[in-house]
Amino acid sequence: NERTNITRSTIESIVQGYGKHIKVFKNIIPHAVNASEISYAGQSIYQYAKDSKVSLAYQGLTKELINQTQRKRTEQVR
Repeated sequence: NERTNITRSTIESIVQGYGKHIKVFKNIIPHAVNASEISYAGQSIYQYAKDSKVSLAYQGLTKELINQTQRKRTEQVR
């Protein structure tokens, strides 16, 4: 799939170009129609499509952020 290849290439470019300077998270939020529809539905992605790839990706990103924050706090205490 051309779009998938372009996405992978873009992600690799970001990691290579900026990965030493900024945190690049492992969870990538995919493009999906249901993610675009939620603004019209007036719901969160978790209400609208809780088991979708997009919803699961946001959950994974949230966990990554929480874990990173906890690690930083632990490092600061030491």
